[in-house]
Amino acid sequence: MSPPYFWDIALLVGVVGMSVGVAYLYRPAHKALILSLPIPSSLALLSLGENVNASNVLGLTLLLLFTHTVRLLYVNVGIGIVPAIAAGVLVYCALGIGLQKIYPMTQAGFIVALVWNYLLAGLMMRYFPHRDEPGQRSQMPVGLKVIILTAVISGLIFLKRQLGGFMTAFPMVGVVTAYEGRHSLWSLCRQIPLIMMTMGAVNLVIYCLTPCLGLGTALAVALGLFVVIMTPLHRYQWNRKNDNDSGNNGRKQGELTAPG
Repeated sequence: MSPPYFWDIALLVGVVGMSVGVAYLYRPAHKALILSLPIPSSLALLSLGENVNASNVLGLTLLLLFTHTVRLLYVNVGIGIVPAIAAGVLVYCALGIGLQKIYPMTQAGFIVALVWNYLLAGLMMRYFPHRDEPGQRSQMPVGLKVIILTAVISGLIFLKRQLGGFMTAFPMVGVVTAYEGRHSLWSLCRQIPLIMMTMGAVNLVIYCLTPCLGLGTALAVALGLFVVIMTPLHRYQWNRKNDNDSGNNGRKQGELTAPG
């Protein structure tokens, strides 16, 4: 049996390590792939110590909302990247805590959430075409990054009972990825539907297997499925070009150089 707070500490260490790694990757595709890894969500689930329910699946919708909130505020509205990320975090937490209280965490609620998740992910994959965007490496000192992430994850751990399963989809690495990839937010937004599809399947496997196998074993089986699904999906998404890419790039040059 793990000692008290073991998984909380593991979550903190794992997220900080992943986020520092993301910061020093240059290509948007590589940042997006690291963002997709289920390490934070797995450690958050073990920290909660409960089987998944509808909140884990609905959290994927809030992850999509967070990423697009940051993109729209930074690119379209023109506010700084830090307040844009802060606004996205507040929206995620407020909606997560609210839905945790009012949404039925029943088997029917889980099925409805799962169907909604796949419909939304499919639509987003269909209507968000590929766009070439510039790469970027970290300019933030590692020490400052660690301090910020420690504060964010500590706050998340403090709120984990209020957030419930929404904690597992919280953009822990996404907070830093959005900052480091602020000139390629369109690319990061395109990756979220892939996360929704793969993690939807992961949550379904855990939901079904935990009662008979236990949470740890069910999670291990689900992570194997994640690799099988994410590998071809990621390749498809990043190799898929749109005939109008060049025109889109020309129209969006102003967006890519937004201040912040």
